Amino acid sequence: MNYKMHRFHDVSHVIKSMTGQHYSDANELAKHKDLCVDWDYYDLLSKEGICFVVTAEKDSDIVGYAVFCISNDAHSADIVAENSALYVTKEHRGRTSVDLLKNAEKFLHEMGVDEVAFSIKSDAVARFLRSNGYKKEYTIWSKKP
Repeated sequence: MNYKMHRFHDVSHVIKSMTGQHYSDANELAKHKDLCVDWDYYDLLSKEGICFVVTAEKDSDIVGYAVFCISNDAHSADIVAENSALYVTKEHRGRTSVDLLKNAEKFLHEMGVDEVAFSIKSDAVARFLRSNGYKKEYTIWSKKP
């Protein structure tokens, strides 16, 4: 398995082709909103140099990805990479998921990122993150007007 960092817009066509299965799998873990990705927004962030994808590749095929947007934390001097999507195909989960996360952390650290953050809806993903050294720091509350 090979792990690579890409600008989002360089691999967005592959990510787009995988999102249907990604959301289908995600809805097995927790109810998500209907899929309505703003691809142009991600491409814009990518071209501005703040949106990246780390991929897990087997025989040149992407079998997993982690999308991150990088910004400055408004309350500290930290540079934060916030995860926007994390997916590994069912047949490649397990070691590939862990290695994808570890490689993403390595690549982001090399870019000067101080903190990697995830907003999640799934207890299974929470367990995965916890088992890889993450801790719960914030709780997100939301309400539609």
